[in-house]
Amino acid sequence: MIKFSLKSTLRFMLVVAVCVAVGGMYTAWKSVEKAGQTRQEFLRTQKRAAMKIGYLLLNKTRNMTRAHDKKVLIDVDKGKPDFDNLFKHLVVVTAFSENHYKEAMGMIGSAQKAMPQTRIVVFDIGMKNKTLQKIKTLCNVEVRKFQFQKYPAYVSNLATYAWKVIIIKEALNEFGAIFWSDASVRFVKSLRLLVPFACEHHGYLSRIHSYNASTTKPIKHNYYMTVDQMYKAIGVDRKDYFSSPYAPHPASNRQLVLNSTTVQRNYLQPLYACATDKNCISPPGAKHGHNHRFDASALMLVIHKYFPGEYSRENDHVKDFDDVMYMHRVSNDWNKAKFCTDSVQI
Repeated sequence: MIKFSLKSTLRFMLVVAVCVAVGGMYTAWKSVEKAGQTRQEFLRTQKRAAMKIGYLLLNKTRNMTRAHDKKVLIDVDKGKPDFDNLFKHLVVVTAFSENHYKEAMGMIGSAQKAMPQTRIVVFDIGMKNKTLQKIKTLCNVEVRKFQFQKYPAYVSNLATYAWKVIIIKEALNEFGAIFWSDASVRFVKSLRLLVPFACEHHGYLSRIHSYNASTTKPIKHNYYMTVDQMYKAIGVDRKDYFSSPYAPHPASNRQLVLNSTTVQRNYLQPLYACATDKNCISPPGAKHGHNHRFDASALMLVIHKYFPGEYSRENDHVKDFDDVMYMHRVSNDWNKAKFCTDSVQI
């Protein structure tokens, strides 16, 4: 059976309508010829009618397409939201490959304990089938296969981290409120505590390591780990950035994101544009851990350019982040994850 998309079906309807209108013109002309109407007057009348039909059908196509692609938006800028209700809709989103699954099990176990009712969506970016089946039996966990084939070939190179930005976009548009969590995150309290702070900043909150690009301790600022070509691609002058009093270094491994119009425009769109351009996210000569941090570098520059002065020491929420979670980059707590079927051996 041949299947047609929504757009192609409506375009076909438009063509048929126009053809029917044109096909009936000759008969119509004969009927008005006797009434004394000139051929030019008749054609002008028919043209206006055909244009009206075309406009109505095309407008219907656009409206139906918009409805089909509708995003879940949460406009926190338009008024104080219900924080409890927002948290109920919040989804923890993560992605990992085979070599990180035990580390991720620890993260999932901590989320289950701190937020027993919260949904966890895991994107498979390279797990073995046996591991995948185990993950699917975890409580509150939904597993999805990331569709690498839909994107440029370089996205399949996990070291570019372009996939992370793409997953954040897909999940945010679907759920409206997400917390991106790397496998190394460990929750000790509920993310409900951070929701009001995200709303204070148009719907985006991350742990800010530092605010000055010259910072080297305790964590070296990503200014030093971002290649020149990314600055140019995103449109940030490297020298101006270094001297700016507002140069936040956000953590890309733990991000609370609400899908407000501000977040769509100032965070998601520019970040996604970089992730889907190899020369931006992974410029020639970029090496992870040596001179570039890919998605983390892009996040740093996007926050600086599109949220100027939004995050500072005066409104810092580092302590709040640290009260809710910490980082644990080993896998000795993998067995704390809770299964909702019979015991599974790992």
